[in-house]
Amino acid sequence: MDSNVTKTRIDAMIILLLIFITFWLYGENWLILLASLAGRGFIVSVSDNSYHYNTKLNLAKSGRNLYLPRLGELFILNFNLHNVHHHYPNLPWWQLPVYFNKSKDSYDLGYFKSALLQFRGPIKKQILEKL
Repeated sequence: MDSNVTKTRIDAMIILLLIFITFWLYGENWLILLASLAGRGFIVSVSDNSYHYNTKLNLAKSGRNLYLPRLGELFILNFNLHNVHHHYPNLPWWQLPVYFNKSKDSYDLGYFKSALLQFRGPIKKQILEKL
């Protein structure tokens, strides 16, 4: 059997065990843990999707650079420069602004505006293919 599959299965079992133990430790307050995990999942999902919502289909290097003030960029480790990340995926986070400036790339939208736009709903495939 592939060693990566074995490692993945072991990781999955450990994660499930830790989740089970955590819920057990929360006892009668397990709903607080569930709400926290759901809230975190929602924030991560909205944040991650905002870089790709309404972008061209079937293009691996398709992501948006989203504007944030410098302090906001540092808080999310410059990941708002997502198009730069797609073109240079092995760059450390602190070099993304350097390559953003070198490439003379630009910001596509504001970070929060992009996050809100995705709540318009799904976009037809035909529209995305024409982008």
